[in-house]
Amino acid sequence: MKYCKSCLTTDLRPNSSFIDGVCIACRYSNSIESDEEKYRLKLNQLKQSITQSRRKQSKNTKKAQYDCIVGVSGGKDSTRQAHWVRDRLGLRPLLVCCAYTPKQMSQVGADNLSNLIEMGFDLMTATPAPKTAAKLAL
Repeated sequence: MKYCKSCLTTDLRPNSSFIDGVCIACRYSNSIESDEEKYRLKLNQLKQSITQSRRKQSKNTKKAQYDCIVGVSGGKDSTRQAHWVRDRLGLRPLLVCCAYTPKQMSQVGADNLSNLIEMGFDLMTATPAPKTAAKLAL
């Protein structure tokens, strides 16, 4: 009978397999922990890079009102990105929404943009000319 080196699960369990004495569940758990650690390291590197860029900017120019631009549509993904940039990275984003026709945005999307404004974000909306909108859609 074989035992997992990590959790002591035996090979009597159906479909059990061991690689270097470690069961599937422990290998999966270790890979998730490894991915989480990689994410934390990358996030810290990104924050350090932002801090360095801010230091350089403050030496060379006067303080800008915004640190970055985030394109938003009113959907859940861009809404989450706006919050992530502001809350996790500590940046001051300018949100930009580009809509050509009024029918292009749903009521829920418009409500989400209104909620972003109420949450303290600045939003700039651009309505391009039809030919420009066609080029943007490519």
